[in-house]
Amino acid sequence: MHESFADWLLEITASRVAEFEEIIGYHLEQSFRYRSELGPVDAHARSLGDRAARHLGVAGARAIDRGDMPAAASMLQRASGLLDEVHQDRPRLLLEAGEALTDAGELGAAEAALDAARTGAALLGNEAIGRAAELARLQLRYTTDAKSAQEGVIARVQELVPVLEEAADHYGLARAWRLLTYAHWTATQFGMAAEAAEQTIRHATQAGDQVMARRFVGALAISVLYGPTPAEEGAVYCEEVLSRAVEDRKASAITEVALAHLEAMRGNFEVARARYRQSRALLEEFGWRHLAALTSLDSAPVEMLAGDLEAAERELRKDHQTLEQMGERNYISTTTGMLAEVLYRQGRYQESADLASACRELASPDDVASQFLWRCVQAKLLARDREHERSDALLTEALDLIGGSDWLDWQGNGLMDLAEARRLGGRAADAVEALAQASVRFAEKGNVVSARRADELAEGLRATLAGPSDVPDAGGISARSAFRT
Repeated sequence: MHESFADWLLEITASRVAEFEEIIGYHLEQSFRYRSELGPVDAHARSLGDRAARHLGVAGARAIDRGDMPAAASMLQRASGLLDEVHQDRPRLLLEAGEALTDAGELGAAEAALDAARTGAALLGNEAIGRAAELARLQLRYTTDAKSAQEGVIARVQELVPVLEEAADHYGLARAWRLLTYAHWTATQFGMAAEAAEQTIRHATQAGDQVMARRFVGALAISVLYGPTPAEEGAVYCEEVLSRAVEDRKASAITEVALAHLEAMRGNFEVARARYRQSRALLEEFGWRHLAALTSLDSAPVEMLAGDLEAAERELRKDHQTLEQMGERNYISTTTGMLAEVLYRQGRYQESADLASACRELASPDDVASQFLWRCVQAKLLARDREHERSDALLTEALDLIGGSDWLDWQGNGLMDLAEARRLGGRAADAVEALAQASVRFAEKGNVVSARRADELAEGLRATLAGPSDVPDAGGISARSAFRT
């Protein structure tokens, strides 16, 4: 009955069959399953399984195209499970299933699918799929557990690139450059990340993978946000990216959250909030669970720029819990470090210290953002405990780390932290100098909110050098309390 219904549906849908791939695949799948339960799998039963896999595979690809990752993962896993181990399509289906599972935050299942894809490709002698599966597996490790994967991952990718180029394997090259984009982000080299993202898009286009080519334009928006491009210019660029990404929910969501952060730098907080909430809603609606849990890396800074530390804390705690539930061990270190900073600004110093220590434990050696964050928070806490030599040493390390990047905004943040430590050590003149340098970095980025805050704090400290220690600054807040909040 299932087989007959599938055949009938194929006949009557004709040119509209694409709309019914999943339903046809389901009924053929049921027919195959029942036959395999009732007796040996003969040639007819095997043909039903192959047909079911073909329809489910097409439906899974359509789900990827529209951004429905849980549905894509389910159909692609089911399709691969219907095929013999030696079927030529099985490794490709497992590879696509593994990548969809990664995006859906099903990290253990993703790892198993990618390992099976690589094993199946080796069994069939399919080197192209084997290399692509290896790269996808390396990316899974690198982006979700960088501390354990850091050694050798990038070296292996760089080793594979010439092999892929010689084979004109654009499918594999797109995945290699995609991983290198993430590596440059981790190293806070955003100009290089933008170049790697362009290479990813180019090779995906040449491979005929229009979904990846379209979807990865969001990486350009992220690189512009964190790189040296001024905020106003970056916002214009991101609006252009958004017009290119209009048909892809993932790329649109990534660009929306980048725009949110850029709007907040310019003081447009309500617009920024609307954008980051739209981004999170899009990602959560279509099952991009892992990416949705990274929203707070931008939404929390939006709220910090707006002065709403409680909202920043809520954003970070929500995502920290999700990442922890997933077993993710990469971005969670940055989320932890940012939460430590938010709690420090709230005056919750012991909680902040605990989270700074956790960030230190979680961070991989090459994760510049996390290594920078825990050092800055710990240095300020040490300065509060009057351990100024240790504080100075940590801040020197932090500023050296971020100084080698093109992340102007966080260079400014590091100098703000240096000013805080100097003030706590009674070196107000040195604090004023650090604030002036911070203001220059913020101005270069076009972060007018942070530049204004640095200038106001400097003005308040200059007043303390000329008179009583708690003379109000231009905003009516004492220099001491302004640094904390």
